Amino acid sequence: SIIDDSSKMINPTKVVAAWGLLNLDGAEDESNGRLRTRGTINQAMPNNEYLDLTSMIVPHGPSGRVSSSVRFFASTSESMSIREKDIVGSVSTEELAPYIDLIPAEPFSIPDKETTYKNFCFQVEDFPDLMDVLAENDQVHIVAFHDILGGPLVHHMDLHGTTNEILGADKRLCRVYMDLIHPWEAGSPQTFELPREAGIPLGKDGYRAFRVEVHYHNPRRQSGLVDQRSGVRLYYSTVRRPHVAGLMLLGDYMLKLRGSYTVGSAGNNFTTAVAAGMRHSFYCPPTCFSETRLGARNDKQVPHVHVFREVLHMHRSGERMTNIHLNANGTIIRAAEVNRFDFSQGAGYSSRQGLPYIISEGDSFVTTCYFSNRGVVWGSSSDEEMCQSFLWYYPKKDYSLTCGYFDPVKRRSISSLDSIGCEMSYDRAEVAAGTDQGRLHPNEECQAAELSIRSVSSFESLTATDLQTWPSLLQLVKSWKESMRREPTKSINSTTSSLKDSTTSRSSKDGIELTESNAITNEGCHLCPNGQRPTRPDAIVKGFSWTCDELDAAIPVLYTQPQLLFFSATDIAPCEDYRASFGEICGCPAAEDELTDVSSSGPTSKSIRNSKKMTRYGMVGLVSPLLLLALVLLFIRRRASLGRL
Repeated sequence: SIIDDSSKMINPTKVVAAWGLLNLDGAEDESNGRLRTRGTINQAMPNNEYLDLTSMIVPHGPSGRVSSSVRFFASTSESMSIREKDIVGSVSTEELAPYIDLIPAEPFSIPDKETTYKNFCFQVEDFPDLMDVLAENDQVHIVAFHDILGGPLVHHMDLHGTTNEILGADKRLCRVYMDLIHPWEAGSPQTFELPREAGIPLGKDGYRAFRVEVHYHNPRRQSGLVDQRSGVRLYYSTVRRPHVAGLMLLGDYMLKLRGSYTVGSAGNNFTTAVAAGMRHSFYCPPTCFSETRLGARNDKQVPHVHVFREVLHMHRSGERMTNIHLNANGTIIRAAEVNRFDFSQGAGYSSRQGLPYIISEGDSFVTTCYFSNRGVVWGSSSDEEMCQSFLWYYPKKDYSLTCGYFDPVKRRSISSLDSIGCEMSYDRAEVAAGTDQGRLHPNEECQAAELSIRSVSSFESLTATDLQTWPSLLQLVKSWKESMRREPTKSINSTTSSLKDSTTSRSSKDGIELTESNAITNEGCHLCPNGQRPTRPDAIVKGFSWTCDELDAAIPVLYTQPQLLFFSATDIAPCEDYRASFGEICGCPAAEDELTDVSSSGPTSKSIRNSKKMTRYGMVGLVSPLLLLALVLLFIRRRASLGRL
């Protein structure tokens, strides 16, 4: 039977129509790889008393099939082009569902390279009508999203936001708007309505600024292509919903495996001859769904949250993916599965299995992805791989229920590979040939939706005991890096080696020892002296993609509230070193005067002092700030994830 696909929170039904010709016992020929008849049925079968068409059908080829997506249970209005009345959906009829469009003011010229990420930044102050509403209501609730596509090269879009007043006051800081609010992948529905019970706060104590990150996929590296203002439309209501909706991320959503191989060991893509590929499994333990994290209830019920949407995400070489939900006893209670992942049909698969469902205290999840192609590494481009699950739920507490990589409270001085507290653990294994990547048999696929009768081995051949022995993913990656440092010839991958562990401070980098005595705060630090704006704001600092204008906004925050930029105070060099490194590049007039004396053929005294200071800090004046900011940028880009997402 066809599952009810009327909800805009799930994908339409994929439909494939295929046809072949009849084998007329020699009365056919082959043309361009396809069989063509040259006679009639009567000529081929003179007596023609019985015609078994099934046995006579010639298998179809590429020219004998078409595929598309159909929403079988859509109403007439839902089948039409999106209009405002269609978006109202679960909003009561007396609400008008106004909206704001988070789209760039001008079309974007897509570079002639395969993968491009572009940020478009917005504040609530950019929308006068919304500001008028907020002047009367303080806060409204986002109730629906509509993704606006300005061209066919949009691989995915991630909408991020910030509720922080300091970050939200300057759009130039939008790179660090890190809350992932709404991801969209090619092939997913363009309209997403939140359930009646939940909304997302906008305005006071809610989101006040946004970043739309668009991933353009240009595989032919064509030039002259233009995206006609892709972005996201936010529909909001002045009537607040009972609960706040949140987004939970499972799997390796920050790409800690970046640069290692999907098939083979971390350092190479070799597997045994009998292997058909590899599986990679990520375990989010029961400690991530404790009473403290879920929130105690007043009605004496077991703490729980409601999941109303689930999306599984992989890239081009992904073959199969599962997201298994276990209860506190370690018994499977449901499972989302993409038996045959097809990237050409979209990078995100919206599960239809058992939605909505409840996550209760002590539950856990195992997210698993399967691959067989060798030579593919983990990363954000379409030709690299991801393994991520997105779960939308309510009610959201002060923080997301996203599974962690590092538990600072539980971990402290413990450096073992064991997963501790709410830390994601990890396991990988070869998949034997002949097992069809562990896919379920057809009779199992057709079983009823109730999966509680199945054992874990029905999916992954895992047991609850096995899960407890898996190492912490972050600690495992750190051990790989240590091994790489001891044996440089066995490098995991140059990309992986550049990852910065965001949860630990640097002990020594680039010749400068950073201790608590180096902690620096400087409320008056700006990129250019006296707070002047750089004259080359759009210049991109070599080595990473931050512009001088973005640095001009970030540096004052770096020296007053470094935690907002994911820095420790011990990671910050003196203000004058940042100016010496970036001032001339960014066109700070005063910095240019300080660094170069145009009336003298020799260096000025200040440039000599800067040179000595750079030598003293092991070139920290240039290398350390660049490296720090580049690593933080890498961390920031993957904390969402997105290229993905």
